[in-house]
Amino acid sequence: MIATNKAKTLITGGAGFIGSHLVDALMTQVTNVHVFDNLSSGKLQNIKRWLNNPDFKFTHADILNQGSVCNAIENCFTVFHLAANPEARVG
Repeated sequence: MIATNKAKTLITGGAGFIGSHLVDALMTQVTNVHVFDNLSSGKLQNIKRWLNNPDFKFTHADILNQGSVCNAIENCFTVFHLAANPEARVG
């Protein structure tokens, strides 16, 4: 459950290298962090230390799923969109 006095922040691609460092920084703030990642290039290991924290939520889903994105973004104060295909030649 998210406390009402804490702002909710969504990070797409939050299990990636840059996203996970942003998670680390934000989790030291007064905020709830919701990571949305399909783990195609990100790693759960990058955010493992936060998985049992009540101010942290992880959703394993793809940003191409509009319903999942709408659910994740609900009541967000801030969104960091870091989800991307790291292999530009394939994407």
